[in-house]
Amino acid sequence: MATDKQYLNSINGYIIQDKELTDVVDTLKTTVSGKATDTDVVHKTGDESVAGNKTFTGTIEVKGETTLSKLGISDAKIEGNTITLGEQNITPVSSINNKTGAVTLTASDLGIDIATDSDVETMITNTINPK
Repeated sequence: MATDKQYLNSINGYIIQDKELTDVVDTLKTTVSGKATDTDVVHKTGDESVAGNKTFTGTIEVKGETTLSKLGISDAKIEGNTITLGEQNITPVSSINNKTGAVTLTASDLGIDIATDSDVETMITNTINPK
């Protein structure tokens, strides 16, 4: 076509016509139209905030300090059966008074004497009418 502009392709050294260039541009537009904008994606490096609830199905590994901001705790780690919150190590409880699983403790397990109704009545009487 005599009216087409000609462009020199500097990479391959051949001349392409205006219509061919339009086709290339249209193909590129179609190719990139479904891609995310850089500001809309999470990147592998750099500081970013990610909002909303997230669910992870695999192992989460943190290589660096962590912060539980609502609790004011920095550098939280879990290794084996030890939880470290800053300077404090916490080992999960596996038994209480040699009881494991869902534990229900009684007053005697804690060394507490339970007062009977008559004991309470006697304490009230002695408080009101001291001897």
